[in-house]
Amino acid sequence: MSTLSRLVGATAAAVLVGGVAAASASAAVLSNLHFEDSGSEPFTFCEGIDAVVSWDDSVHEIVKTRGRDGLVYFSANVKGTTTYTNLDTGKTYRNVYNFTDRDQQVTDNGDGTLTITVATPGANKWYGSDGKLLFVVAGTFWFQIMVDHGGTPTDPSDDVEIEGSFVGVKDVGRNGTAGRDFCEDLALFTS
Repeated sequence: MSTLSRLVGATAAAVLVGGVAAASASAAVLSNLHFEDSGSEPFTFCEGIDAVVSWDDSVHEIVKTRGRDGLVYFSANVKGTTTYTNLDTGKTYRNVYNFTDRDQQVTDNGDGTLTITVATPGANKWYGSDGKLLFVVAGTFWFQIMVDHGGTPTDPSDDVEIEGSFVGVKDVGRNGTAGRDFCEDLALFTS
């Protein structure tokens, strides 16, 4: 989900193509969006488990320029729930989350790419089918990605994330799911 803000932002920026390129070097809000996203689909990631995943998210995103180069920064606050339902038992494994993806630094590398450092503070709470709290993951995760800016460093509508560029920088907090296997937990808590 960490690239969610970039993907959502690129979509928003595509609507604002003309305005982004013309933004002044001072800070300017390019987009301030709020939207809901929900749905469900078959979940085929875990072999041997016939499941459906459903989600219900509320996203508030701000896209703005910063600095003398007018580079674009994204920030997205996401609240939601993802539920995995075992179709054989009807039992669920549910993740309730609240986090922010916020670009901390955007660097023009001078070679057609941008390096983006993102901080993601927030919390995930995992619940069993009986509603009992099972695990908490809370804290802040910092990561970097690189994007090819398509020759337009101030227009994210044509940015493409460079495959394999994701690097975890720092992870601080509590991780109740560390060392656990998601598929094993899904089977265990929905049997």
